[in-house]
Parts: sequence; structure tokens; C-alpha cells
Amino acid sequence: MYNEHFFKRSSNVTEGEDSLGNEEIQIVQVGRSFYVTDEHLKFDGERSISDNMLTISNGSDKASYEVNKLNQQELFAFYQPEIRPIILLLSFYVGLLFIAAFFQYGKSLMLQKAANRIIQKMRTD
Repeated sequence: MYNEHFFKRSSNVTEGEDSLGNEEIQIVQVGRSFYVTDEHLKFDGERSISDNMLTISNGSDKASYEVNKLNQQELFAFYQPEIRPIILLLSFYVGLLFIAAFFQYGKSLMLQKAANRIIQKMRTD
């Protein structure tokens, strides 16, 4: 939710799904700060900010857009729906690491036992 409106990422919108509105925004990162604009950026290039105006220059092309800086809470609201799937994938990865560590330990233990048995047989012969 931003400025009392709900927005959905374009990659999450299905074709048959009703949208909440026709209003679109674009989030732009300049340095370590994030800005939001109501206009769609025509091209990408070197970005600079001056008095809430984003200027993008790419060779001889230049474009300016009016932007508003997002604070931490506003930015977090856009990424909050992605946190749960990331945590789920991360826990799955950690689980796989533990399983792999268990099998690696078992492999080392079995190889060591087999090597000790071979050495024992060589001594008795």
C-alpha cells in the first residue's frame, strides 16, 4: 500500500485477474536510495537526483521525471510479500545442507572403516 492505494508487481498479475486499478508506479534505485514515480521510464541510463527530479541520461538522450523518495517502511511494504517465500526457500536450503553433511559424514566413516579392514587383512596375511 502506497499513498492509500494498493499496487501489485507486474510479474505477479495473471492475465485473467481483475486489477485493483489502472494506476501504475515505478520504483527506481539511485545510489542507496529508492524513489517512486508515476511515469514509466522510457529508457535506462545514468541516474541523478536533484530536488525530487530524476534525470536519466543515456548518451545524447535525456529524460526527467518527478519522483518521491521512499522511506524504509514504505520500501519494506513493497517487498514484504516476498519475505515468506524467501524464508521458506532458505530453510529448505539449510535442511538440504544438513542432509548433505550427514551423508558426507557417513561416506567418510564408511571409507575409513573399509580402509581399516583392508589394513587388518594385510596384517593377517
